[in-house]
Amino acid sequence: MFTDEPERKADGKALLLARALAEVDQGQALAAFDEALQLHPTTETRCADGLYLASLGRDEQARALLDQALRDGRLGGEHARELNREALDQANAALKLLDQRLRNTAP
Repeated sequence: MFTDEPERKADGKALLLARALAEVDQGQALAAFDEALQLHPTTETRCADGLYLASLGRDEQARALLDQALRDGRLGGEHARELNREALDQANAALKLLDQRLRNTAP
């Protein structure tokens, strides 16, 4: 979608598009999140994609992205953690829900 317009790489428009598509078209949203991760592989993008995948029941994929986002958050400086606080809090909450879902489906 944005591969022909590399100047959009750094401004997060790909993530905005993915979030909008998540409301209307699952297939296009999945492709848009993939592209957003390629163009803008930030903590916020990983969290947003992980949250979307979790909402679809794609728990393993979601967990991988959310775990990576939290690792990135721990490695970043205080400013980066504060900037991404909301996304990191959402990732933590989503991982707890994924754990509960796993426990509830275990035999």
